[in-house]
Amino acid sequence: ATSFKCGGIAIGVCISHRIADAATLSSFITHWSATARRDQPNLISPLFNSALLFPPQNTPDFKPNFSSLSVQKPLSPKFTTKRFTFTKSSIDSLKSIVTEYSPKILHPSRIEVVTAFLWSRCAAAKGLGGTHRSLAFHPVNLRGKIPSLTEYSFGNIFQMVSAESDGGGTADWVTLVAKLRAAFGRIDSDYVQRLMGEKGFEIGKENFLEISKLLGLGGNIDVLRFSSYCRFAMKEADFGWGRPVWASIGSYANKDNVFLFESLEFCGGIEAWIVLDARVMERLQRDFELQRFTSSCFAW
Repeated sequence: ATSFKCGGIAIGVCISHRIADAATLSSFITHWSATARRDQPNLISPLFNSALLFPPQNTPDFKPNFSSLSVQKPLSPKFTTKRFTFTKSSIDSLKSIVTEYSPKILHPSRIEVVTAFLWSRCAAAKGLGGTHRSLAFHPVNLRGKIPSLTEYSFGNIFQMVSAESDGGGTADWVTLVAKLRAAFGRIDSDYVQRLMGEKGFEIGKENFLEISKLLGLGGNIDVLRFSSYCRFAMKEADFGWGRPVWASIGSYANKDNVFLFESLEFCGGIEAWIVLDARVMERLQRDFELQRFTSSCFAW
């Protein structure tokens, strides 16, 4: 923890992604803060039950190359992170645009519209042409899709999905909502049941290899990786000093990433932390469409 002259305190937490995902981190922080307060006698500890559903496999021939999960591009001399805030009102406006221009998309979610909108604006800032492939990656939490797992289940319990844009990502962003919904929809109850079955490991491996293949294409494809921390309980973590006024990630060393958080300033809003090449970020900040729906706060 770090203390400030004003009386504030910042608490930093680091955990290895080899053993845990963001949902696990959120559960750990919730349990830790409640333990510090000592006011919840029936507190549920993190559950180590995921191995019962996904038992360890003896797979000596499968040696995943995790380095392939990083897009192989020439490193920029400088990249920057910028925070953009969507209020509930602006998100509702985006939803209204989707339902007006694409009535078949019923009840678009906050994550769908914000992800699709940012995907299109980042692609425009990069100047992607019609022949340039553009992909958006997004993790899907499996806990809500498996009855025997809860938000307290410990581990990496997610699958990664991808959606590809027509026209290099600069296509009408409403069409990207449909593509994202289709991608999310592939991780349905049937998929999860097969993932838990006898050939579950092969299914998971196939998903990993497909993503590795796409990311390994390097300069032939543009990738934007999204991660949503919305609905996690980090903003509720009270260690005895009250709820946090802010919760976020720390410094991030890879560009072309977007992190979504619940806005603690605007109820129902979303903070988007975007990591891009500094030159691309300059163009993104001047993007009129983005300015219409967000407020930018700071960069570093």
